[in-house]
Amino acid sequence: MRPRAEVWRPEVMGASIYKPETIKAVWSTMMRFWDNAFKTGLLMERRNDQLTTWMWTHVQDEIMAVFKRHPDVLRKAPVLERDIRHGRITPGWAAESLLRTFFGL
Repeated sequence: MRPRAEVWRPEVMGASIYKPETIKAVWSTMMRFWDNAFKTGLLMERRNDQLTTWMWTHVQDEIMAVFKRHPDVLRKAPVLERDIRHGRITPGWAAESLLRTFFGL
């Protein structure tokens, strides 16, 4: 398995609430990872990846909201969904049909 971060090799550790020293060891390892990830820029890199992912997710959500409110799409979608369930059309064909409807093609 390829490590998720080149700057850190995960450690396999056992821990039990009944053995406080194992909890302390796990916590210490977590703090070493945090320090390492901060110093190498890994945390900032991951945070920036998160932020751009959130941006595109927001764009997708807004586009879908506009798409689903389109009057012609609202009328056509239930018929296409029924036809998909009955095996009369494929999901891809239905999606293309809705897109053409939305864009007036």
